[in-house]
Amino acid sequence: MSKNESKQVKATTGIAKVAAAISKAYETQATSGNVITQVCKICASVFKGKAPNSTDLKTIATTVTRLRGWSKASAGPRASEVRKIVRHYMRIPEAVTKYCAANDTFSWHDAMRLLTALNREPALNKALALMNKSNAAKAEAKPAKVMGLAISRIMNVDTRAAKLTAFQDALETLATKHGIDW
Repeated sequence: MSKNESKQVKATTGIAKVAAAISKAYETQATSGNVITQVCKICASVFKGKAPNSTDLKTIATTVTRLRGWSKASAGPRASEVRKIVRHYMRIPEAVTKYCAANDTFSWHDAMRLLTALNREPALNKALALMNKSNAAKAEAKPAKVMGLAISRIMNVDTRAAKLTAFQDALETLATKHGIDW
């Protein structure tokens, strides 16, 4: 038996529940950002305050990818998000509470940006400061840049009809955001 074979770690019992909860969170992301705290409760019930091991993280990310049917192109970044959720499940509820106390809304995209901030900065207050800095930069975005990003996003939509609809939606959002009456 080699060194690598003797170091294999078994996946924790119950991680299928974590993967299913994250998959469900992605399914309902359009309607609510607070789903992230529900996922954290499931993680807490499975991991019981302990950090998940790398086998758990990989198994959960792979299972969510399969359940959601993500393409190879989107599977990598989204699997990374899944691992961040599970890795920070103990810190997310407090971070969400503090963020919501200072801001009016909290979407799924805010949750993903919060995870990135928590991943970069161990101190909660500093992670929230990163979020606020990110929000300020986002608010200062120039219309031309926002339009360019919207067009770039729709180029990744699969069908022509979906591209047209996405373009119209993005254009309407952009116009509304910048007070353009059309």
